[in-house]
Amino acid sequence: MRIPASQLVALTAAIVAGCGGEDPVVVASKNFTEQLILGEIVAQELEARGVPVERRLHLGGTFVCHTALVEGEADVYVEYTGTAYTAILEHPPISDPDSVLLAVESEYAERWDLAWGPPLGFENTFALVVRAADADAVARALARPEVASALVADPKLLELDLPELTYG
Repeated sequence: MRIPASQLVALTAAIVAGCGGEDPVVVASKNFTEQLILGEIVAQELEARGVPVERRLHLGGTFVCHTALVEGEADVYVEYTGTAYTAILEHPPISDPDSVLLAVESEYAERWDLAWGPPLGFENTFALVVRAADADAVARALARPEVASALVADPKLLELDLPELTYG
């Protein structure tokens, strides 16, 4: 069952309100457009429910936002289960989303006492778009084992010696 983002935010607001604090909820986001939009949605939904909010949008990448959350500098940000599973928890990629979610929920609670919310109800599957003239070279490069294993949000991908592709 997928829970709409507004219901997740309502749940967050209820939990925060139940704490009785007047401090604002610090909403963080990563530093790209999709994350800025998601962070703003979370902030506005909380505010619509009377919860004071401090925005720390465009904070940085995955590790910056995660560290801010763990160290109490942020209270909430939207994270991708696959990124949490592979980048933060350093697990090899798997193709079963339910297993990924269960592992992320469990390990975040155990390691950092953080609650992982339910999926927001949309998928964010990425694909590469390549000019037809470069498709064969790209396919060969991506078939290399070290590249295929790095494609799941691994910053080490940038360090690989891949064939140079030009455009224009």
